[in-house]
Amino acid sequence: MFFSSAISAILVTHVFAQRPNDGISKQTYAGNDPIAFINWVTRYLPAHCGDAVALCNNSGGCGQKGRLNLCPENDACTGGPFDSLMFHMVNTSARPSGPTTVAQVEATFDEKMAAAFQARRYDSFMDLALVLWASDLDVYLQKFAADGVLVLPLKWQSSPGNDKYSVIFHVPRTQVVIELVSTAQPQTVTEFVEDPTVRYTEDVFSNMGATTEISSKYVRPLAISKATSDMDKLVDFYENALFATATHKQSYQDGTNITIFNVGFSKMSGKMSVRFVSRPPSMTTSSMSVKQLEEIKFAGHDWVHDNSGNLTANCICGFDKWYDNHYAIDNGETSLDDYKAAFDKRSWPYYHAWGGGLGPENVYVVDPTGDSVQLDARWVGPAPPGVAGDALSTMCTQGDCKKAFPPTPTACASAIASMCPGLQYADALCSDCIYDVANHGKLKDVGCFNSDMVAYCVPEKNAETRVVV
Repeated sequence: MFFSSAISAILVTHVFAQRPNDGISKQTYAGNDPIAFINWVTRYLPAHCGDAVALCNNSGGCGQKGRLNLCPENDACTGGPFDSLMFHMVNTSARPSGPTTVAQVEATFDEKMAAAFQARRYDSFMDLALVLWASDLDVYLQKFAADGVLVLPLKWQSSPGNDKYSVIFHVPRTQVVIELVSTAQPQTVTEFVEDPTVRYTEDVFSNMGATTEISSKYVRPLAISKATSDMDKLVDFYENALFATATHKQSYQDGTNITIFNVGFSKMSGKMSVRFVSRPPSMTTSSMSVKQLEEIKFAGHDWVHDNSGNLTANCICGFDKWYDNHYAIDNGETSLDDYKAAFDKRSWPYYHAWGGGLGPENVYVVDPTGDSVQLDARWVGPAPPGVAGDALSTMCTQGDCKKAFPPTPTACASAIASMCPGLQYADALCSDCIYDVANHGKLKDVGCFNSDMVAYCVPEKNAETRVVV
């Protein structure tokens, strides 16, 4: 366990405060500027740096970390990284995003959110949100109004006669959308956008003890919300590959579909739910659809998952920036062995195993949205050969790529050396050259695998360092 006795005593008092090791432990985003994210979020929400400063806002040769925690409900906005829900953004600059950059997607979010807020209409990209309970929405609305931050206020019902109010806002120049939910009608709003859907069911609130008795100084994690272009495919993956259980399914006449999941816990008391929503294409601007966003992410995944048919090799080598869009499941009912067997049975190459032995053991798997899920569990049997390292603590690495595949062919080695001369083992500088769209295409044409590119750019010491936390 990660907790001291003092921290454990606090957590007994606040049994509904979602925390690492027991439920959904974090929400993380790929981002171009994690430090700007930190500064914006801590201005408006009760959040703090959960780590030493070096981890909360650290720049290095292979990226930048922005690691926040929501303030634990202990009358002090302090604590360690395992005391409350983690809220992260990272820029893993030595890893590829594919043909489309994270910054380009962030700019699309800016465009869509600004248009929706100005027009007072819902956009399907708002379904990609971290959902938090707030007993008093006016506390936040007053801050937003003072700084000219635009929001979308919603009114809806969780069940007949049970009115709920949501305030949706967007962190500028990021993919981060946040929805604050309350039963208390905010007094600073005179007109709400009426939402006819049951956004979240009553059990989502009762599971997390979401009541007006929570101090207005805090927000309480409630749910993770995701958009999907194909609900049937999504439900099949979650039920049969992630062993999740749907707790609510509902369809609406306009084509909207909502599914809420227990993503693998024996009991849902104190556990966040995960919601997926599919909506008609007309529910967002023409610049990008939800399906196109998914395709952008999978195009990035395809850059690192070599189409060799070697699932074991892909399991230990290949990690792109879109993997950093993830939430984490801790203390679920399923072992890593069973997860891996389910992915392999589907010939699903989009997953990566980290740790093993003394290291933190987890598997990141991409779901049909193109985002990933961090599965924090244990191997019952031995971990796959070559599993090592940690996704965040060693941001230069994409795993054990030197052991995953045979030595680099001569034609590929010559092409890389000619294309990126003098950059061998230069980490992010080398990666900038290797993963330039034009250069990457040429290297693939001569038969280079991603493992060959990583082996050229990342020194052994950065590729295989194991960090124990």
